[in-house]
Amino acid sequence: MKNMQSTESWVKRFLWMTGMVFMILMGVDLLKGGSLEDGLSGAFGWALASAAIFTGSRYYYARKSVACALCKDSAGD
Repeated sequence: MKNMQSTESWVKRFLWMTGMVFMILMGVDLLKGGSLEDGLSGAFGWALASAAIFTGSRYYYARKSVACALCKDSAGD
């Protein structure tokens, strides 16, 4: 497990993913004519779930030293 990223970098990655997915889902909901109040909880919940899955899977593969071609980073950076 040498060269693993710090906990801070994993938290930053999770928060960044949550924010990006939230903005995308909220934007789609608003473009479809939904109200801001109705879309907030759903978009935030799905953003948390998808960010947790993405970050968790990336952490799993980083521990196994498998590079992520999509992220363009090497394993364990």
